[in-house]
Amino acid sequence: MLFKLCYSCTDLTVAAAAADRESKAPHSSGGGGGGGGSSTFGAGDEEFWASHFAWRREAVADEIKVRVCDPVQGARTIMNPTPAFYFKVCAFEHEKESEVRRRFSEFEFLQEVLQKRYAGLVVPRLPEKRVVKTSSFLKERARELALFLSSLLRVPYFRADGTVQAFLTEANPHRWEAVKAKVAAYQPGTALDRNASDKNEGRARWLEAMQHFHLEQNAVLPFWEVLQHLSALSELLNSIMDAASRMVGAASEYTDALSDLADRVNRPKVLQLDGHLSESLRDAVGVLDDFVSQWSEASAPFPGMLVKNFYQVVRQELDDVVEMQRLLTRLQALERTILKLDENVQQHFQAQARAKNTGRVDQIPKLNEKITRVVYKKKLAETERDQIAKALLLTDMEHFVQRKTETLRNLGASFAVPFRSYLVQLEDLL
Repeated sequence: MLFKLCYSCTDLTVAAAAADRESKAPHSSGGGGGGGGSSTFGAGDEEFWASHFAWRREAVADEIKVRVCDPVQGARTIMNPTPAFYFKVCAFEHEKESEVRRRFSEFEFLQEVLQKRYAGLVVPRLPEKRVVKTSSFLKERARELALFLSSLLRVPYFRADGTVQAFLTEANPHRWEAVKAKVAAYQPGTALDRNASDKNEGRARWLEAMQHFHLEQNAVLPFWEVLQHLSALSELLNSIMDAASRMVGAASEYTDALSDLADRVNRPKVLQLDGHLSESLRDAVGVLDDFVSQWSEASAPFPGMLVKNFYQVVRQELDDVVEMQRLLTRLQALERTILKLDENVQQHFQAQARAKNTGRVDQIPKLNEKITRVVYKKKLAETERDQIAKALLLTDMEHFVQRKTETLRNLGASFAVPFRSYLVQLEDLL
């Protein structure tokens, strides 16, 4: 069932690719490639964009491997009888290694900072906050947090962001608290923010890109077709998650059945065969995240931990889709708001003209105030719309569905191969 669902991604991938061919992509894609059309990077800016995309490629060229583990509960006090758990966060890059302790609320802090600082970029979602203390829950939560950080570090702006770097490397609790306090002192878009951005490479590069990026008229039109495809992709991912969840639930039954089979047939051969399957499936999980292979839990017998790994990776993909849907829906709402506000401005101008023609000049000051307020609201909506649209185009949003479906199709195929091989060998053994 699971692999049949994964293979069904093919049709959706073809549909998405067709939609992409009909839509005009930005002059340069998120990976530095490009087409030409629905947006422009500005005449005379070729040197800037060449340098900018070279920086983006270089920023993520070297992988940072992240591991989250070893949750330790804080000290209990009268004022705090149920203290939070602190997770160990280890980051590995080349020969550099860092180790810090972070609470779940600090992961939430980081997510919120990035959402405000980079409006329009897809910030990975965090798992729902729950108060559970069991060992199995804490291990699962650690894997989810590792997926969150690994996804962040694939985005060059996030990777170079000063707050992200401090989150990963600042082990001194007092200095880390000072970082959080400084972040809370300014709001994105203010003069204080722009001054602080000079010392934050990720934010500075982002502001430069927003300044040099120019939207053409109707640049957002291709987004609505992508939004339609996202609904189908979301349904597919939910189906895959349901299938994976059922497989997780059957883990203990599999283990019992395997033990019975080994007793009835040939224990060494059955266990050797199962070991080969587990190794192949660990490789398959690595199609999406090869840091999974670093987890000690990944060596546990299939299918329990491996299918949980798969389930969590698919859920992360689904969260990305949901976040993209949210951004596009917000963009649609802003488009409608701008049209409505524009109509309101025209209505106020017409009322102003009537007041002048009928000699009711006493109404003009009040109408002027209304026009000023509506124009201000329209400007705010246009600014937010343009920022989200630029961000989506700059990160090659038009190919988002195609990238996601191809990833899932490849993952499904990778899982299916060791399963088929296992079944064939098992039939030979029996």
